[in-house]
Amino acid sequence: MRRVTGIGGIFFKSQDPEQLKTWYQQHLGIIPDQDGYISFEWREKDDPDIVGHTVWGPFKDDTKYFQPSTKGFMFNFRVENLDALLKQLRAEGIEVDDKVEEYEYGRFGWIMDPEGHRIELWEPPQGGETAWIYDNETGDLIGNITEEQLQFLIDQLEEESSTDQDYFISRETLGLFENVGADTELLDLLRGALGHQQSIEIRWAREG
Repeated sequence: MRRVTGIGGIFFKSQDPEQLKTWYQQHLGIIPDQDGYISFEWREKDDPDIVGHTVWGPFKDDTKYFQPSTKGFMFNFRVENLDALLKQLRAEGIEVDDKVEEYEYGRFGWIMDPEGHRIELWEPPQGGETAWIYDNETGDLIGNITEEQLQFLIDQLEEESSTDQDYFISRETLGLFENVGADTELLDLLRGALGHQQSIEIRWAREG
């Protein structure tokens, strides 16, 4: 069993997270997405079609998210099989948090290292949430979609080849989607991305 497969995120305490993100944006060009999150995209070495993300995130300095650790930072590591890894770590005498949390973007567990650092273990979704949607002009992450939603986009918008990953979305496009039975979650995601604009170009990429 592979244990850690990569770094999922770097989280740290800050006196003023929003001001700090502004500083990093102005001076280092690190730009948050439309929801205020910052992530760096990369591709799997053995399968370049699979896209992953590493999150960079300041937390308010009074956050309880790092407890019981009193340290100023926490690492998030990507894993392949969270349940199997936590079972193995317990057998090795590691301090493992009893709770496991599950969201549409993956499953999470936590452990403590010998020096009191809290470590977050993240098993990204396999199968259900399979692709990320981006604003092709700005590179901002719009959200993730299911295999069925991705296939709907491909079926409706594919023009030249099955390898197309860039699609033009307008208000008229969304109207057509609604008429042919697109699910409401996909429509809401695309409407939110469109906002007050008349059109937008999106790009999808698979998430591993």
